[in-house]
Amino acid sequence: MIHSVFLDTNVFESAKFKYTGNNLESLLSFCCEHNIPVYVDKVVYGEIKNRIALKVHEVTVNLKNEYLEYLGRVTDIEKGVENKLKDTLLEKFEELFEEELLTILPTEYDQEKLLAMYFQEEAPFNVDGKKSEFPDAIMLLSVDKYAQDNAEEIMVVSNDNGVREYCKASNLRCCEYASQALSSLNEQFDLNKLFVKYRTNIEDQIVTLVKEDIDFNVYGYTYEDFLEATYEIENVEIKDLSLIHEDDEAMIMDVSGKVIIDFIIDTEPYPDYDLGIYDKEDGVWHVFSYLKTKFSHRYIADLSFEIEVEDVMEGYLHVSCSKYDLDIEFDPYSIPSGSIINQVYFDDSDRDHKYIDDTREN
Repeated sequence: MIHSVFLDTNVFESAKFKYTGNNLESLLSFCCEHNIPVYVDKVVYGEIKNRIALKVHEVTVNLKNEYLEYLGRVTDIEKGVENKLKDTLLEKFEELFEEELLTILPTEYDQEKLLAMYFQEEAPFNVDGKKSEFPDAIMLLSVDKYAQDNAEEIMVVSNDNGVREYCKASNLRCCEYASQALSSLNEQFDLNKLFVKYRTNIEDQIVTLVKEDIDFNVYGYTYEDFLEATYEIENVEIKDLSLIHEDDEAMIMDVSGKVIIDFIIDTEPYPDYDLGIYDKEDGVWHVFSYLKTKFSHRYIADLSFEIEVEDVMEGYLHVSCSKYDLDIEFDPYSIPSGSIINQVYFDDSDRDHKYIDDTREN
């Protein structure tokens, strides 16, 4: 039985430090309603504040004064926007503690065990090439000690592989996303009857919706221009489908999950810069041949759906998606060779009809 939830830094980053209209809000609200404490520790607390500052700087560093003058004509933006945005995000984060939606878990751990883990390269150390994961190790040892001292089963929510490996070795419950934590809690409180009953049908309906109703804007960029492309959907797979909320009286469910879509993409002809010349004086490329590439491309989208049961006896469902328009961007010059189905070279004089080389089949 899950008694409490612990959130790693990446949960807040994935939510873009926003606490309304997303799965993180749903998780915090659910736990508040059912008196389930949600913890972070001082490590996560400090990391979140640092990541907020880094992200804000990243998105505002190129907003020069002359840009702000233009943007200020359509929105409330002016000099000092970096500090204002940072202060706003930090204030929203602190409000979670004031509203008692988050609680600080004590940072208490066995220092000798920490050192032993480091020298023996036990998770989270040396996972994915990371050798100095002391903050994560301190966090995990503190969570583990608190769980044992209080006979409390804590679910750790983190998509960090080192954190997940430690949890597996230490028998701490762990999931990757807020949506998965919600799904486990809905199951624990027996709030998933419709979801369990119709799950297979839900997945089939989502696959159909993705294939038939979602518009994909597939495009690439050359060094100088936008590159159009056409596509076919080869396969759709639903992974990690989670129940966010179920209303048995209204017969409605909110679910989310990863949708894995395999495309076959056909590009328009685009410049072959390998056989071109760059004019440094004029700052332009002169190209004499073009490429047209057909390749496979995998896209993974985190999508949310509302499911309405229209006919209980027949199992008819109405499925709607949170997004019906998705952008798929690719780099035509970085397509893995193993993904290329065929590639054609065209002469610059008539790139719609005249081939320089025969089609290459891979």
